[in-house]
Amino acid sequence: MIPTGNPSRKFVTTNFRAPPAAAGASLNMNTESINNVKTMYTIGIIGGTGYTARELLRILLQHPQAKIVAVTSRSEVRMPVSKVHTSLLGVYDEPFIAYDSEVLAQLDVIFLTVPHTESMGIVQELCNANKKNPQLKVIDIGTDFRLQQDAFEQTYNLKHTAPELLQQAVYGMPELNKKAIATANLLANPGCFAHCTILGLAPLAQAGVLQGTIHVSAVTGSSGSGTIAKPNTHHPLRAESMVAYSVLEHRHVPEIEQALIHAGAHQPKIQLVPQSGPFVRGIFAVSFVTLEKEVDVLPIYTAFAQQHPFIRMRAESPRLQDVRGTNFCDIAVKQSGKSVVVISAIDNLIKGASGNAIQCMNLMLGLDEKTGLHATALSP
Repeated sequence: MIPTGNPSRKFVTTNFRAPPAAAGASLNMNTESINNVKTMYTIGIIGGTGYTARELLRILLQHPQAKIVAVTSRSEVRMPVSKVHTSLLGVYDEPFIAYDSEVLAQLDVIFLTVPHTESMGIVQELCNANKKNPQLKVIDIGTDFRLQQDAFEQTYNLKHTAPELLQQAVYGMPELNKKAIATANLLANPGCFAHCTILGLAPLAQAGVLQGTIHVSAVTGSSGSGTIAKPNTHHPLRAESMVAYSVLEHRHVPEIEQALIHAGAHQPKIQLVPQSGPFVRGIFAVSFVTLEKEVDVLPIYTAFAQQHPFIRMRAESPRLQDVRGTNFCDIAVKQSGKSVVVISAIDNLIKGASGNAIQCMNLMLGLDEKTGLHATALSP
């Protein structure tokens, strides 16, 4: 079990120099100096060689209250991290270390970026090892804790080995679940297709007007397939081409439906057609909704965007260039009577993975959710 509690952390003082005291006067720390005292949180990344881990490293290295102290790898132990993630040369040259649950469980936050179905065993080990650190925060970027047990076992044809932890896990979508995330010690980061689709449809679900069949056409970039080249996912084979896959049976469909029901949708049935696009980063989703009765949806979306710092409404279609490298989800809606088309776009590696995980980390640690996530798009 991962207990809850208030962390007791190390404090560091940033840019604080005490003013000289007048003769005979006592020196008291003033309000300004207190505000300059910040908690530094120790961070570990388990499974550090993939694209998602690289984006965690890139963002956390710029986070004012994060200190990366451990990055594990099974295949690259003792090799400098910057040897694998060459963009980090001179920025983070520490070596990969071997996985050791006893050591890692003493940190403040652990991110897991391991292959699907491997996290549940690791999280169990961390829980067994964290007796001296009951405030450990674990964020799984894989699939193991996203679905309820029956849905997981049906989708992955595999028995879940940590059902008691599955009951504790909080689904990590701040736009739907902010209060629960703030008190969570085990968090399941959403899948990338699911994330883009859910954010596009969540305002309708929350308004109680989403029900029945929703058709979704979504295109993803090659980085979503990971670092290992495989047939139909390797970029040279998909460049200047398009291909659909897992039509009407993608594993993110149960996740999308589960989240939308939780948000207020009535028996939604998602018909998802995923496609591999000829680009590297991003997901571009178009959702087709038929309302039971005509309702003006633009005010619903405008209010949703005003409540959440990483949701942006566009008057015209979103562009992947405008979200690439950012934690934003850009949304546009077009309505004709009861017919509504919702277009949503994210960077699959940031809002669809690492950036959202750090947004959740911020909430779990009591920080402003935007901390460390102020990057604007790499455009063009």
